[in-house]
Order: sequence, then C-alpha cells, then structure tokens
Amino acid sequence: MASFSMHLAIAKLYLKTHPEEDEEEFINGTLEPDMVPSIEKGRTHYGLHAAWSNPGKYLQENGKSIENSRKRGYFLHLVTDYLFYHKLIDIDKILNEQDLEYLANISKEPNAVISQGQNLGEWVKNQRNDFSVLEGEIRNRYDIEKYIELLPENIKKVMARKEGELKVFERESLFRFLEDMAQIDLDKLSEGLLKNPDADLIKLYEECRLHLNQGEFR
Repeated sequence: MASFSMHLAIAKLYLKTHPEEDEEEFINGTLEPDMVPSIEKGRTHYGLHAAWSNPGKYLQENGKSIENSRKRGYFLHLVTDYLFYHKLIDIDKILNEQDLEYLANISKEPNAVISQGQNLGEWVKNQRNDFSVLEGEIRNRYDIEKYIELLPENIKKVMARKEGELKVFERESLFRFLEDMAQIDLDKLSEGLLKNPDADLIKLYEECRLHLNQGEFR
C-alpha cells in the first residue's frame, strides 16, 4: 500500500483544487483504512489485502454513495492503493503462488501455518527501504507536516527517514503518480463503479482524470 505520507500528499493536492471539501473530514477519511493493525487491513480495504483494495465493494456496503468528505477521502485511499499496486507497479508479476497463498490465509487467520514466499518477503523489505528514503522528500515537496501531526505517536515513530538508493520505485514516476491521483473526478469514478462493479479500475481511472495543469500542485 502507499505510505501514510503518500496518501496525505495526494489528499492535500486534491483538497487544493476542491475547496468545497471539509478538510478535516477528508483527511480523516484518507487515513482511516490504515489506522488498524496490518492483519486487519484486508477488511478495511474491502479485499484480500491493501494491494487488492476494492472501492466498488466499499460503495456497495456503504450506502452506494460518497456523499460526504470523509467517505470521499476513504474512497480515494482505496482507489490509490489499488492503482499503486496495479498501475504504478504490477504486483501480480512480483508475487508467486506461495506469496498469494500466504496473503489469502493470513487475512483469514493470523496464525495460519504457512511460510511467506521469498518474493513477497524481499519485495516488502525493499518497499520499506524506499518509503524511508522518500519520506523526507515527500514531506518537503508537498508540505504535509500539519497532517503528519494528526497521526498517533506509534505510527509517526515508524515513519523513518534515511539516505539511500531506491530499490523498487523510480522517483519521478512515483511523484507523477501522486500528482495524477489528485486529479481524479471521484464522483464520475464512483458512478462508473456503481454501474459496473467489475469495471477495469485502471481504465476507469484514466477516463475520470481531470487533467489539470501539474503546476497547480506546486
């Protein structure tokens, strides 16, 4: 899943071009899916794992609408996590059958007797490295410190910053992804998913982008 700082950067950029939103509620909704232990994130992301977040299922189980800012922030978070793993990177090419079996079982039973696949273990390690390398840059580039302060101390403590090389992400592609995510027409996207819950989310996302000038985000 995208890091807390990535989600907050996207939320801030979205709010900049949508002043009608309730800022506090939108930010709270953005954070909500990840404010649980890792083992519960399949439930809060309406899928097997955050990598398979299901915003369509979220709509179906929450009144079939995103009528307030908190719901819109939550919905944007789920869409972001799905596209993070299936557009920015292709998680299906990274994981093997053992990895998928592990995720399927661990989401149902925390003490399931099954080993984590090597691909998943190595990839998670490298992703955490990149999150730490990028943490300071994201905070400075998008000026999100006031939102970081909303996080519990136990979460802020693990949002480490360090120097180093990226192992999974390409820096500018990641920043472009964050800025593109803030351009989604959430109403159009939610309407598309309600009409067709099995719609290709990547294709639907491309149809629902507002294509704003990137300079508006700086």
